Amino acid sequence: MRCSVQRAAEALNPVPSTANAIALGVFIVKNPAELVFANAKAMAATTTLLIIGGAQLFGLNARAGATRAGQIPPELDCESILGTTVDCASLQSISAMVLPASAVVNANSAPGLIESDASNLSLHNRVTPARPALPEATVDVTMPVQMGKIRRISPGDSKSFQKALSASTCGDTIVLQAGSTYSGNFTIPNIGSCSGWVIVESSKVSNLPSGTRVSLSSASDMAKLSGTALTAALRFAATGIHNFRFIGLEISCATGVCDVPNDLAEGLVEIDGGLPSSAAQTPDHIIIDRCYIHGTPTQNIRSGIRANGTNIAVIDSYISEIHENGFDSQAIVDWNGAGPLLIQNNFLEAASENILFGGAGAAVSRLIPSDITIVGNYFYKNPSWLGKAAPYNWVIKNLLEFKNAQRVLVHGNVFAYCWYAAQDGSIVLVTPRSYSGDSWATAADLTFTDNLLEHAAIGFVISHSDYNHVPTSHPSQRILIQNNVLTDIDRATWGTGSGGWSFLLEDIAGGANPNNLTNWHDLTIDHNDLFTQNNYNCSVFSAGGTGPSAVPAGPIQFTNNLMVGDLCGQGLSPGKRSLDFYYHDVTWDKNVLVSARGRDYPKGTLILSKTNDLRFGPESLANNPGTAYRLLSASPYHNAGTDRKDIGVWDWSTLNTATNQALTGHIRGALDDHKKRSVESRGGACRSLLNRTAFLRPKAPPTARRVCINKGT
Repeated sequence: MRCSVQRAAEALNPVPSTANAIALGVFIVKNPAELVFANAKAMAATTTLLIIGGAQLFGLNARAGATRAGQIPPELDCESILGTTVDCASLQSISAMVLPASAVVNANSAPGLIESDASNLSLHNRVTPARPALPEATVDVTMPVQMGKIRRISPGDSKSFQKALSASTCGDTIVLQAGSTYSGNFTIPNIGSCSGWVIVESSKVSNLPSGTRVSLSSASDMAKLSGTALTAALRFAATGIHNFRFIGLEISCATGVCDVPNDLAEGLVEIDGGLPSSAAQTPDHIIIDRCYIHGTPTQNIRSGIRANGTNIAVIDSYISEIHENGFDSQAIVDWNGAGPLLIQNNFLEAASENILFGGAGAAVSRLIPSDITIVGNYFYKNPSWLGKAAPYNWVIKNLLEFKNAQRVLVHGNVFAYCWYAAQDGSIVLVTPRSYSGDSWATAADLTFTDNLLEHAAIGFVISHSDYNHVPTSHPSQRILIQNNVLTDIDRATWGTGSGGWSFLLEDIAGGANPNNLTNWHDLTIDHNDLFTQNNYNCSVFSAGGTGPSAVPAGPIQFTNNLMVGDLCGQGLSPGKRSLDFYYHDVTWDKNVLVSARGRDYPKGTLILSKTNDLRFGPESLANNPGTAYRLLSASPYHNAGTDRKDIGVWDWSTLNTATNQALTGHIRGALDDHKKRSVESRGGACRSLLNRTAFLRPKAPPTARRVCINKGT
């Protein structure tokens, strides 16, 4: 039968499709990203493929058992490619061939041709990853003009403070005496239907300028709320609470109350409205501003802030010593808050997950924490906790985890220190979980730009849908990781038996799938500096089940990255064999690898034997002297990316400004800088203030106190 041009056009849909029983015919293919033969022996000698535009030619299983996936089938005779004869034998030794602008490929006759065999012939365009949606809303943190009563509370008068809270209405300001301690556990009321804000502030709030993160030295300008029972120091228990802003408060648990073996099994600040089943009843418009929220080195504190509400902001604050023996602990956690949520310019120290989204069943049906902006924060896990003896052996996991969240921007943060303990020592963990039957849970539309991630066993872990609960969740999807630096990702120092990977990408295992798991998809990793150390020299590691038994995941784009190490697959050699096995719809181009063993990579791979060949400049980061990451203009990889920008990080101006602000606690304008341009293509000078080099670690990990004081946070 004859295959028409119309049939050929139909066969080029983004989703792979098949053509029926082709014995004679002509395929005209216009600008395909990929051309795949799934059963080439079904093509007759008179079947001709006219390929117009750049393409990649793939053949899969030309004869049963005759060729491995990815080889060019021997039945294909390649002729007249713009007047150049191509030897088919040479094609069999490679798995992809980039064709010129126009090409004709003829198929020889195959003995025993059966019409139905050709149903396995597929022509399809390679699918490129969809880009994530950015947050659709954020929290307005503009200071309101207060027109109501000013209620000044005498030093230490806890009863009067609670009465003032209960009597307050929109427009009121409650002033607590700086340097004074208000002992007790305080309840925030529903102030009813009114317009405006209630502000609770320190009498010396003018000493704490907006846009500057508070530090330990700021405590003298704060009023202190000290919890005296194993419950939240500040509790939002009623439904419908709205429009409270807290400025310049120190919030803690009194000495001896929460100390081991006692345990505060909730948050120091508990924003949840009693976990109602309607998002409209959760707390709304709550701002924690320039506050110091903390435990002590000997206390069990499960959470700093539980942010289960709408329009919640935590800004310019310092949260530290949040840890617990035997249970997970977080500086900030949200599992029943719809968002938007703004987390900006904070120091965040916690043992398990410094920030966690999800982690428990949502009381509101189909709720996904959404429209989350995380900008200019210093995520920190205190290295002195490593190897602590009981009862101070806190549960150590990661720095940022997504179990249920969507439309998230993570921009201009510094993430420092994580090691193998209760988990594998990853900095960012993306792993959807369907707790309590929440099958709608997902980790979707995540954007990571201009961040510095350092001193850990693994950078990012990105996983498929929930393997641990029935029914399963949605998978991780639509993720962009662009213009970030990962350094000192080291198996020897921070991992035990695994790690040393910038990325761990987890596919579904092959075989039975009773829980209907689905793979992560639409992942873009572009313009990053990835500097790792491990015994196996793998910077990107893919796994799925035991040994190489994974179901391929994709689409995935891996472009313009500069990395030390290879792309490896569990049980497979690095390079193209791992790429072909673990992924589908791969866009791979302009990646520079410093590798001692990787040679089998797709076109668009530049392989070096040593980092010196990259040609870095001499600039250093203030807290890490002698380091350099920015490419010199004389480097062959300067302006050599697919977009004619530096391979690796190219927008040093934005990354330098953002991460230095995160370290120092001066965040003014950082988010505005991000909004000036799209995340796909950013302009700006390539002048470097922040440059780092591979493999440099502090000689001795600094304590949290020393780092915070030195960095002005």
